[in-house]
Amino acid sequence: KLGISLVSLSFIIALILVIRYIAMGQQVSGWVSLFLSVWILAGIIIIILGLLGTYIGKIFETVKNRPTYIIRETVKKTKNDQ
Repeated sequence: KLGISLVSLSFIIALILVIRYIAMGQQVSGWVSLFLSVWILAGIIIIILGLLGTYIGKIFETVKNRPTYIIRETVKKTKNDQ
């Protein structure tokens, strides 16, 4: 969630700066574009790490070989029961 929000916020800020440049002719400093590109890449890296962590967590749970269900008690079936 953090990565998605970071990428979204960076894209929104970049879009606002592009619109201000086109509509008002306002120049954007070079460090702003540098920070935005770093934030976008950091957000993408955080998203990938989150997906990788989820995948590894599911692998870890599968490798434990735990049963899907735990049966507390069983009932013996007699000949009279159908």
